[in-house]
Amino acid sequence: MLNNYPRLKRFLRKIKNSLKNISAKYRLQNKVIKKVTQILPNVSCIDIGASYYPHPAWEVFRRSSRTNWIAVEPNKQNLSYLTDWKWPSKVHAVETGLSELGGQQTLYVTNVDSGSSLLEPELTETMVHRFPRKDYLFPLKKIVINTITLQNVLDQLTGAIDPIAVKLDTQGSEFSILKGVDINLVKSRFFCIELENTLQAEPIMKGATPFYEVFALFEKAGFELVHLKPIQIIGPFTNKTLGGSTVLNECDAVFLLRISEAKKRGLQTQLALVGAYVSYSLFGEALNMLNHIVATCDSIELKQHCSEIADLIKP
Repeated sequence: MLNNYPRLKRFLRKIKNSLKNISAKYRLQNKVIKKVTQILPNVSCIDIGASYYPHPAWEVFRRSSRTNWIAVEPNKQNLSYLTDWKWPSKVHAVETGLSELGGQQTLYVTNVDSGSSLLEPELTETMVHRFPRKDYLFPLKKIVINTITLQNVLDQLTGAIDPIAVKLDTQGSEFSILKGVDINLVKSRFFCIELENTLQAEPIMKGATPFYEVFALFEKAGFELVHLKPIQIIGPFTNKTLGGSTVLNECDAVFLLRISEAKKRGLQTQLALVGAYVSYSLFGEALNMLNHIVATCDSIELKQHCSEIADLIKP
């Protein structure tokens, strides 16, 4: 029957080839991830704002038994997934809110609790038209909670020299939480920082830090911006036929330690950075670092592992 429909046959052939390519891609990526877990050093991954599921991008670290995974979330009912933790990494829960200075803080609990923040949401006269669906935020509840600093969390880590990755999704207070950490610790042990940050001229979370301040601090601390995902505001709604767009709302930004800084720190950081590159599909950067490790490290076994990963990645 299909012989009478050559266009349909070509269409189905394209779909079949696309599925084969997608399947081959994910098989290869999974093979790379599996091999990278074999070379990862002891690493601490701190997932701040860990509601409902672990940070998806860091699969390579979850799959390593040398990873110390810390899930930070004050809404402890949203950490139920930790009871069925299926990855080799060691997981710990911190069921406390974080703030820059610690101590008692007001938590603004939004109607959908994943939007809760230490910053109060406010729709000003110039912003209200951009948020036609207000039931995500409102009505609000205010509760007083005890908070600790990110430095307090870091002080409890067992590995005194382990490289540290941090992801923050706390609805506007991300940068202030990071400012509660000794900047020398950021410069000496952090290798990956991912955070959500406002791009609004008048942030609805009062006191949220402008992105240019975030960029300036991390650049000064030896990091580079490697990924930026812009997210549009929901509204205002208009005639769909026009196909219009909306203004920027926020972004997910990933800062990784610059290559020059990683080479100064040594092998542990360089290996951790390979994991970060693979986490964000920066395979060319991973290949560059793997080649550097092969050329400079003394371990024959590590050289062999890195060479095998490089062979999978290189063109």
